[in-house]
Amino acid sequence: MTDRSRDGSLTWTHDRAHIWLPLLRDLAETLPDQVVIKGSTGALGGVSDVDMHAPRSSFPAIERRFRAWAADHGLQVVVVCRHDWRGPTMVAIRPDDAHPFTLDVKVGRFLHGSFLYTIDDLHDLATVDEHGLRRLRIGAEATANLLVYGTTKGGRRSAAGLAAKVIEGSLAADREGAMLAGRFAGAAAPALRRGIQRIIDGGWSTRDMAATVAWCYARAVARPDRVIRQLKWRFVDRPSCAVTQIVDRRIPDDRERWLRDVADSHPVSGFLGLTDGVIGTVVGQTSGS
Repeated sequence: MTDRSRDGSLTWTHDRAHIWLPLLRDLAETLPDQVVIKGSTGALGGVSDVDMHAPRSSFPAIERRFRAWAADHGLQVVVVCRHDWRGPTMVAIRPDDAHPFTLDVKVGRFLHGSFLYTIDDLHDLATVDEHGLRRLRIGAEATANLLVYGTTKGGRRSAAGLAAKVIEGSLAADREGAMLAGRFAGAAAPALRRGIQRIIDGGWSTRDMAATVAWCYARAVARPDRVIRQLKWRFVDRPSCAVTQIVDRRIPDDRERWLRDVADSHPVSGFLGLTDGVIGTVVGQTSGS
């Protein structure tokens, strides 16, 4: 099935799972330290990106396999963005498709100036899903989403965030995983676990969730270098990066200009080693000119 985008280009939605699965299964089999979060349903059933956690030592192997996979599936333009200090964003596109294939690889999840968790915290929280992908179990992912999307800085309930990420139902569906993931909060783990139980019981504990958020801020003091790197990424590197300017996982209507901006803001070698002249040819082809 194809959908017509605003600029008249076509977007494929029916075959994205067929394209994604060989790569994700290959990574699950050959790199056991990586874990997919969200993704296995959103990306396979639509146009979402795939978020993955992996150790830095695995980044080169993931990139090699991503490039080989893209070439095997006729994805013409590939760029690997390394602006984010936490890990690369790998993007492949195909002609006339308004939505890129994006694999976002990070060493962990950052929140309130510190890592909520890193890949080292996830080894016993992963499971193999129905697609054969190694992914973060539903309760653990819901616990992370609870802190990132479902809780305000003052520990209050964010109804919009809870609903958007289906957090309450996911916590209840995998209480064991949620409670294990309470360790994401370090010394505030008991408070977070009490907060999770209150949610499962149909309530909310502002006191416990506020204590959890406060601990997340407090532990950032131990690594101010990470805070500085994150601020640099958010306010210096990210605004100048064409890859991260994609809105709603969709290539801008002026496709040719966006591709040229990507080439200007990333090493040319990111385009499978293509020269400037060849990039210009590919830009013309993929923009429909």
